[in-house]
Amino acid sequence: MAKRNKNTIVKLSKALVLNRWVLSQFGVMDLESLADAEFKRSVYEGLDADNTTHYHHYLLSRQFTFPGVSKTQLVA
Repeated sequence: MAKRNKNTIVKLSKALVLNRWVLSQFGVMDLESLADAEFKRSVYEGLDADNTTHYHHYLLSRQFTFPGVSKTQLVA
């Protein structure tokens, strides 16, 4: 195993294993890749009548583009 230089700076988002795994399930390497221009719109902020975020509904509508995550998993 290669030693890491003590002066190497690693971004926190790259160091979080669970964060990287979740993003990999969506087929992306970082949050910026998941959040396209449409996703960043403020219209998706907030909750609907069932207390489900509008971001959740947006992800469900895009589900077909995420090979590692099924619609059932997103709904659960």
